[in-house]
Amino acid sequence: MNLNTIYYGVPGIGKSYQVKQLIENNNIPDEDVFRATLHPEYSYSDFVGQALPDVMDDKPTYKYQPEIFTKALEIALVVEDSVLLILEEMSRANVAAVFGDIFQLLDRDQLGKSDYGIDNDLIYNHLDKETQANLDSEKIKIPENLYIVGTVNTSDQNVFPMDNAFKRRFSWKYVSIETPDDENNPELTIKVGKGNQVTEYPVKWLELLFKLNEFIVNRDKGLGLTKDKQLGPYFIKFNDTNDIKTNDELIKNKLLQYLWDDVQNSMAAFGNANITLFDKSIHSFSELYECYDKQQIFSNEFLGKDLLNQEVDNHEE
Repeated sequence: MNLNTIYYGVPGIGKSYQVKQLIENNNIPDEDVFRATLHPEYSYSDFVGQALPDVMDDKPTYKYQPEIFTKALEIALVVEDSVLLILEEMSRANVAAVFGDIFQLLDRDQLGKSDYGIDNDLIYNHLDKETQANLDSEKIKIPENLYIVGTVNTSDQNVFPMDNAFKRRFSWKYVSIETPDDENNPELTIKVGKGNQVTEYPVKWLELLFKLNEFIVNRDKGLGLTKDKQLGPYFIKFNDTNDIKTNDELIKNKLLQYLWDDVQNSMAAFGNANITLFDKSIHSFSELYECYDKQQIFSNEFLGKDLLNQEVDNHEE
């Protein structure tokens, strides 16, 4: 298990599942796992802690309130087992500001301990005497049994860039798109035609997913976008693979917006302008959403003959 690791890949690929497997494979108990989800407003105080107003003996004072990093550090300094600090969606926050002086601690020696210590009186004074004694000095260091694991979604639109100095202090593990077993592979329906000529065809989720991912990156017969616009098999988790109506609703309410905002709207700047994912008669997401239950929403170029095992007549306007 690497000391500082980031799992990255497209949405729904199973990054959090990889972290779950990491916990199970290393037999890390729940009490030694600390988890936070970063967001644009997430700050150093949310990550490390801060001194907040308090009352002691009827007198106003300040008391240090530790947060996720300090809590994980405190446990790691008093136990010998592995302690895991998990940071989900790291690219959604300004990680340089979130880590602040903790950034200095990410450099580790061969044993896994921070190469350099930092002076942080708030953290140090929060630790009890026994825990302080487990530090080399009054300087704060990350011990060898504290592992930091993060996840990054490569398709996020509103993200903060990570500088190279921060990136190189982590091992980056790409989670590739692999076809899973049939546990999350329900039958769905695809509509072809308009008006009184609408026909519904059954299609499996993984068939649709494979076709979408191929179409997204194909430069000759598809959208010609980059792989970070693709989707993972767990982009949608289906609870009941036999409930076609409910599963179609999940496609409508979870998949369509991503395909419209993150995939189709990327076409103007980066993609193949001559090919679209959706029927050309659809000009807005509201139209797409309304049309989903009534008519064909996907373009003929996307549907082709392989997805529905037949030639698709030209219904586009």
